[in-house]
Amino acid sequence: MALVRVKGGAAEYASEQAAVLAEDARHLESAPGVRDLRDLRRAMARWHNPGAQQARGVLTKALREYSAEKDGLGELGGDRR
Repeated sequence: MALVRVKGGAAEYASEQAAVLAEDARHLESAPGVRDLRDLRRAMARWHNPGAQQARGVLTKALREYSAEKDGLGELGGDRR
């Protein structure tokens, strides 16, 4: 829903939902769910207000942690940058 709203111009709504969605990223098990979060992050890049940029950062961090955990790097203390 946040992805549809941000594409429709409601960046504030998506910004507010970013923290909730980022927390959900820790529990994702499906490729479509991860793809949707990446699409949302990409869509948020179109907005230059502070809230949208902060939301993009939150989503980026969550997706990096998700990737590291799935790759087994989280257990080793590895860091992807």
